[in-house]
Amino acid sequence: VMDPAGQLRNLRDFLLVYNRMTEICFQRCTSNFNYRNLTMDEVRQK
Repeated sequence: VMDPAGQLRNLRDFLLVYNRMTEICFQRCTSNFNYRNLTMDEVRQK
């Protein structure tokens, strides 16, 4: 059983990694916010 401070550190580390991963994915997959639908460049990146 981990102490509360250790649990908090683990949660913080997890959230930092998760946030970075989603940020990288979002930046790689989106390039244009002018249209509701995907652009051809965004479709090709799948």
